[in-house]
Amino acid sequence: MSIPELYLMRDLCMLLLRSVSEMLRLVFLLVKMLRREPTRVDTYADAMEEYKAYLEEKGRTNNGASRSQPRKDFTLTDQDRLYQETRSRIGLISKQ
Repeated sequence: MSIPELYLMRDLCMLLLRSVSEMLRLVFLLVKMLRREPTRVDTYADAMEEYKAYLEEKGRTNNGASRSQPRKDFTLTDQDRLYQETRSRIGLISKQ
């Protein structure tokens, strides 16, 4: 083998080693992520969706308040109770 070919082989080996070490690092990070404890967001993902739906409903209700006939699905206390329950479920306030 000629000298340039040896240099080329050396460079290719170094690139391969770098790639392998990078892949091992990524696998290590993946394993670390899979072993971690679930966060509050992971645990309460369904509550967050419920809370978003509640906020959308509340926005629609507030927009509908200017109509001649107010909406009677929820009373104000029911809305407040649902709001507080949802906030406590996702950890924004402590349960009382």
